[in-house]
Amino acid sequence: MKDGYSFVSKDNGFVISKNDTFVAFASIVNGLFILNLDDAPICNVSAKRPQLNGLSPTYMWHCHLGHISENRMKRLHDNGLLTLFDFESYETCESCLLGKMTKVPFIGFPERASNMLELVHTDVCGPMSTTARGGFQYFITFTNHFSRYAYVYLTKQKSKTFEKFKEVQNEVENQRGKKIKALRSDRGGEYLSHEFSNHL
Repeated sequence: MKDGYSFVSKDNGFVISKNDTFVAFASIVNGLFILNLDDAPICNVSAKRPQLNGLSPTYMWHCHLGHISENRMKRLHDNGLLTLFDFESYETCESCLLGKMTKVPFIGFPERASNMLELVHTDVCGPMSTTARGGFQYFITFTNHFSRYAYVYLTKQKSKTFEKFKEVQNEVENQRGKKIKALRSDRGGEYLSHEFSNHL
């Protein structure tokens, strides 16, 4: 608008004009205004040399254009849509890296079991989209944290979790002559019954 362009909503989109001369039309598609640069006689973006804290103009345009890739910016520059500055490479954009991160790094060290049956992990998975032979839709895992040895049981219902835990508990405690000290789960409903809690 500072450069004299006007934008008027019309015919399910908006018309861009300057000094009462038509420049382009952007139609609305799925809630966004789409401007086809191939068909529109778009004027070049006037790339005045932005200088902010000594940053390169190329990097500034990278930020102004929504952190587009360097290759895409080079294409815009080569096609004459970004002019009046020398295209140059810039250092890796920290904002782009942060935007791609999915998790904050873990800090510290996870606890490690130092003996057999000190910690047992368990989880129930299902229902599976394909039923196994015998009508089994779920499976339950019990994994010894120290040895990584795992038991896997197929089951037809989640409600059989407590029953399967007692089977595993009897077997491993008799084999090892030790008691399970801690059972770790995702606190799903199948682990929170009064019967299960009382047993633990």
